[in-house]
Amino acid sequence: MKNTRITILKNAFSLFGAQLITWTVTLLVTVIVPRYLGPTLSGQLIIGYAIWAVVVLMTEFGMDTAIVKEVARTPDITPNVLSTTLVLRLIFFVIGCGLVAIYTYGVGYSAEVIEIIFLIGIAQFLLLLGGACRSVLEGIESMQSIALVDIITKAIHMVLAIAAVLLGYGLRAFVFVAIIVALVYLIIMLFAVLRRFPLMFQTNMASAVALLQQSLPYLFSKAALGLYAIIDIWLISHLLDAQAVGWYGAAGKLFATSLFIPTIFMTVLFPALARLHTTDPEKLVQIIRRGFDMLLLVSVPVGLGLFIVGRPVMELLYGPKYAPGGPILSIMGIVAIFTYLNALFGRYMFAIDRQRSWVKVMLGAALLKIPLGLLFIPWFQELSGNGASGAAFSNIFTEGFMTIIGISLMPKGTFTSENIATNAKIIVSGILMAAVVWLFYDLFVLVPVMVGVIVYTALVLVLRIIPEEDLKLIGQFRQSLLRKFRRNAPHTV
Repeated sequence: MKNTRITILKNAFSLFGAQLITWTVTLLVTVIVPRYLGPTLSGQLIIGYAIWAVVVLMTEFGMDTAIVKEVARTPDITPNVLSTTLVLRLIFFVIGCGLVAIYTYGVGYSAEVIEIIFLIGIAQFLLLLGGACRSVLEGIESMQSIALVDIITKAIHMVLAIAAVLLGYGLRAFVFVAIIVALVYLIIMLFAVLRRFPLMFQTNMASAVALLQQSLPYLFSKAALGLYAIIDIWLISHLLDAQAVGWYGAAGKLFATSLFIPTIFMTVLFPALARLHTTDPEKLVQIIRRGFDMLLLVSVPVGLGLFIVGRPVMELLYGPKYAPGGPILSIMGIVAIFTYLNALFGRYMFAIDRQRSWVKVMLGAALLKIPLGLLFIPWFQELSGNGASGAAFSNIFTEGFMTIIGISLMPKGTFTSENIATNAKIIVSGILMAAVVWLFYDLFVLVPVMVGVIVYTALVLVLRIIPEEDLKLIGQFRQSLLRKFRRNAPHTV
């Protein structure tokens, strides 16, 4: 159990360190580009990406998750799986391009808009190929390589995107930046894989059919997730306008940046879960229990913090034009608490080959969004003139629904009395933190944020929420990193 935890911790620290850098870079781009384009153009860009979302979904076909599981369990099959994936994605994407062409011409978009849409498609295709390589690296738990690629590509994206803003280029320039970054991403990812495995094109019909059969359940999951994500945009664009889509999209991007912690956590954890399912189910349950505690520990302060400072954060980062996005971001803060936990439930169900059960949960939540959106969007529009916040509000119900079902799907004995007591301490600490932070709401936004960090950290330590064993393990790992750094440091001449 200890070796598994050390491996998970090592990979998590690698990705977390890189993510702090890439998160900062991504946040800069996330703020600068919408602020430069304005709500209307940003909304149009979001709609353009939504058109390709369906093609990306069908081209990816759930193969990324299948690759991670198969490589984690049987690394020897990697060359065959990767070559088969690349060929299948090329075929599926060509078909998707034809469908997009029919749709865009049928709807009657202008020639300029169609050009932008197909330039976006080039970037998406390159990312799909790079994504297959990334899945191989996740399967062999080479998180350091993934972290390095993320840093490089995010840095390039930041430099080129900011340059496009300063030089006064339009929407087309941002799409070209996306193509360049996607190409660099593909090249580096492919190089990282080829260092470990030969790329042998041994694709045959039997291998392709077998891979598609293994990936089909994950396709349904991605379809449910894609449907779940796009319903809000679709409802807002039809019930309101592109400007409201821009407000919602800007708040949604900031919300997405807050999800980097569960993303890292589950990226690291998933190969271990898939492996332990076949080798040691008892350890698997222990890791799930610890994982739930850790995600709740982080999600509560993040979620409640966003709820309080959502409005000033939006106005500070995006300007007065995006002020209506403040209430949206605040509501999404509450959503984040459930989303963190649902990431764990979903990946666990995939790791134990019960993905169909979770797909049903996601589809149920997606379908529930439609009547909730039709109810809350007009209602919030009438009450506050901000119908997009109604779409965010509906997510509290759908994510809460998924959390309740997810808890019920966990194996018997996952949640103990000690586990429940720890969770109660976390929630109480979060409420006390929020009460203190609220007193500093009128000050510059960094003040309540820092107060929240200090208060919550103090409460966690005083209440001994983190087990002493985990604190010692983190301390030992920190010491090993320091020793490694000193050993590799150049000697003074």
